[in-house]
Formats: sequence, C-alpha cells, structure tokens
Amino acid sequence: MQKAKFSAVVCAVTLLGLSMFSCNNENEYDYTNQTSQQVMYKQSTIPANEKNVYDSVGVVHNKVINEVINDLRDKYGTVNKLNRIDVYEVLGARLVNDGFFSSMEKFRTEIPISTLNEILNDTTNFYEKAIARINVSLEAKEFVVRLFSTLEKYSEETDDYSIYRREIINIENDIIASQYLKTSEKEKLLKAMSTARYSLYYWFNFETSTLKAKRPIWKYLVVGGADILGGVIGTTATGISASALAVTIVDWNEKPEVENPKPEVPDSTTNKQ
Repeated sequence: MQKAKFSAVVCAVTLLGLSMFSCNNENEYDYTNQTSQQVMYKQSTIPANEKNVYDSVGVVHNKVINEVINDLRDKYGTVNKLNRIDVYEVLGARLVNDGFFSSMEKFRTEIPISTLNEILNDTTNFYEKAIARINVSLEAKEFVVRLFSTLEKYSEETDDYSIYRREIINIENDIIASQYLKTSEKEKLLKAMSTARYSLYYWFNFETSTLKAKRPIWKYLVVGGADILGGVIGTTATGISASALAVTIVDWNEKPEVENPKPEVPDSTTNKQ
C-alpha cells in the first residue's frame, strides 16, 4: 500500500508538476515563480539528471521537505533550535497527509525516532559509524563511502553547487555501469544519488545568498548528508525524515568568525529523545 501511495505521488510529479515545477523540452525545471520560502530558486545549474531513471525521487523529496519546513514555520515561527520530537510530530503529520503513511501510528512504527537519532547523533564523524552499519553489499557500501568522502573533500574547497552535482553524477554513472551490484542495490543507490543532488540543491538555497555566504558550507552538507543516508538505510520517507530532523543540529543564526570554516559539528545530544 505504501509503495502504491508513493507511486501516486510520483505520478503527480510527472503529470501536474506538483504545482511548483514545470518541465521544458530539455527536462529542466522552471523555478522562476517561487516565493522565498518555496523549495526552488532560479540558478544556472539545476539538480536534474535525466540519465537516472529514479530522478523523480529527488523531486518528491524536495517538495515534501519544503512542505515540512513551511509547516514548522507556521507552527513555531522558526526552524531554529527546535526540539527533535516536535519536528518529528510535524513531519509525521505531513507524511500522513501526503499519503506516505496511512496513520501516525504507522509512521511511528516504520520510522521510529530512535532510527533517526542513530543517524543524527553521528554528525561529528560525518556519519562514518552510521555508514558502517548499512546492511548492503561491500560494493554498494563503497559507493556510499565514495559519495560522503567526495562531499567532505569539496567542503574544503567550494560552495559551488554545480561542482557537487557534477561529482554526484560521476558516481551515478559508475553505479549504472556496475556489473557487480544487485538490481535492488542499484535502485536504492540511484534513489540516494537523486536525493543527494536535490537535497544539496535545496539546502544550498535554504536562505538568501547573502546569509549563506556568512555560514560554513559544512553545515549544509551535514544536513543534506542526513537525508542521503536516511534514504540508503530505509526508504524515501526515511530520507525525508532524517532531513527534517537534521534542521535541529544546525544553529541557522550562528555566524562564524571567518568565512567558510569547517567547524566541529555538535551531535545535539541535548535534543536526543
């Protein structure tokens, strides 16, 4: 039933553009009519990759995470310094409303907050321990390690989204060409890569460029990394959930003394539920 509901959401993306996206003949999305709090911003580089047959997963991911962010703002007036359990409840209500789950009880059973906390409490290691626990083949895990290593490497060098997108697509191409991965693992990895491209696009544009320039890019990668890993461990809904709760590990008002440092990211144990 959950898969059928997710398929219905994907169909809505394709047929209706989710009322936020429209595609031109080059499979590019039109972001020109969005408000400042909506998911997409017009840029020279877009997140789409038509070679990935699961590209719509990233589209759905960004639509729903944007709805969750707006739900949090509507209820609390901010997304800064919120308690994880409060975010978790708002998140669950949104996923039920969007058809991912039939009830809050189903959501809590399939994505317990303890699973999300296991991911988020590993931020100081950039999810190294969480990656080690993934139940996939060695070949599949190597792609996940490669992705996170790539993100960490470029966090030292640039905040240019086009570079991150390029590197993720390089990994996608190798996944598609792999003769060692199981079909099910290819699907999970390609969905995770789609989530990576779209999630990073979302978080890199989460605030105005002026504010973004005053904040370390590492924080955006930590938040984006949470939902990438959530998608690998579970489902698209798990990735969305990890991303939503990851807003609690970043102080969005904090400004570093120097531009773009790579500070130690707190594991937010004070918010652990």
